[in-house]
Amino acid sequence: MTRRALLKLEYAKDKSHLPFNKIIFCLISYSVLLIVTLLKGTGHTKSLIGITTCSPMYWAIYISYLPISVVITFIVGRLVYEEYNYRLEIGYPFHPSDIKWTKEIIIRYPLYALSAGILSGLLGIGGGLILGPLLLDLGIHPLITTATSNFMVVFISSSTTLQYIMLGIMNFDYGLYCTLLSTLGSFAGTYIIQKYLEKTKRNSVLVFILAAVLAISTIFIPFHTIAQISKQISKGQNIWVFHSPC
Repeated sequence: MTRRALLKLEYAKDKSHLPFNKIIFCLISYSVLLIVTLLKGTGHTKSLIGITTCSPMYWAIYISYLPISVVITFIVGRLVYEEYNYRLEIGYPFHPSDIKWTKEIIIRYPLYALSAGILSGLLGIGGGLILGPLLLDLGIHPLITTATSNFMVVFISSSTTLQYIMLGIMNFDYGLYCTLLSTLGSFAGTYIIQKYLEKTKRNSVLVFILAAVLAISTIFIPFHTIAQISKQISKGQNIWVFHSPC
């Protein structure tokens, strides 16, 4: 095929706006996580295959998700790297905001995603709040950073919600209010920011908004944690006790 024909195929991929091959891997990872949860069971739900909580088989299934996620990460990383280099070979006219998928970025990106997942779980905040600054550190355009963080939050939040339901600790009334308010807030915020960007052509506003959210979180999270600890102490609870994961 001629270079023009090859470029035409690549343009068609970009116009679709949906990289199905990559989305499929996201869905596979998502499904594996839910299957692992159903197989091992929880403290509130029985295992589908009758596994006892905290038994050797329980931990084997629990840990099995780690190598599976590593394999999926490796496959997707190689797919993205080869696709990027293929476009370089055919002289694809990259947009200035396109990510340059070098070997360094391919390695650092999953490490950043892993760090975001661990920190969001420990601090109890959204993974996008942590992943956003990390992506900016990689030199990724603010618009792409925002879109990527929002896309990943869909998978992270829905997965966490389903696990809470399985654990039997889901507050549906509270969850409904949060869903309605966050949906309305997201649409309103996206609309306002989009109009502002179209008018001013200044993407820096996204960085400033993210910095403001981080600053607010940095201030309020310690205060909230201290308030929770004080409440436990006032009830006579020992805050230094480590509870069993079982």
